[in-house]
Amino acid sequence: MSTQRRRTVTAGGPTTFCEGGSVTLTANAGTSYLWSNGATTQSISVNQSGAYSVTVTAANGCAATSAATNVTANPLPAATITASGPTTICGGGSVTLTAAPGAEYYWSTGETTQSITVSDAGYYTVRVTSAAGCATISAPTAVVTRPMPTTWPFLPSRALCLSERHRDIQFVGAGGIHLAEVVGHQRQCRRPERRHLGARDRRSDRRNRIVRRGGPTSTAAR
Repeated sequence: MSTQRRRTVTAGGPTTFCEGGSVTLTANAGTSYLWSNGATTQSISVNQSGAYSVTVTAANGCAATSAATNVTANPLPAATITASGPTTICGGGSVTLTAAPGAEYYWSTGETTQSITVSDAGYYTVRVTSAAGCATISAPTAVVTRPMPTTWPFLPSRALCLSERHRDIQFVGAGGIHLAEVVGHQRQCRRPERRHLGARDRRSDRRNRIVRRGGPTSTAAR
């Protein structure tokens, strides 16, 4: 009466790894092999979680089945970035970028929190690591900044005054060209009066300008 020796499986590396990895399982010598996943070679490469066993048949026709070898393929964490608002911001503004849940975070800025607040233009990525030690790097998120318009700090919004103190000046504002009387640090802005001239008034106004420029005096006498 003969006894059969129980077959064994040898793993070529860690049997717990991250998704995308694999391990090679090898049965001890025999003449034929039948694995639990249907493979019939002496060695198999597996990349999915499961319990793998093999039945080995010897030359004398006797067969023995190995104990199961457990393989664990841990999933990769999601590595997405969510912005708290538009990623095109005006100068001086900011936007908060938040990574998907994980155990650890490492941003392209060097920060290690789940959320970061950025105000500079650039491409931002984050590496998210799960509790199992598996890591994924996100796609880049672009942040664009737009410069603020240049204004003088002592003027109303959307106005540009160029003048000296104690003088009537002109500035361009939201409503067009205005006159401004500057007295010390005080200013009073008012709209210029517009005069609508008829054809006769325009001719008279033109003649008066000619006289002031030294033109013929007879033009003014008419």
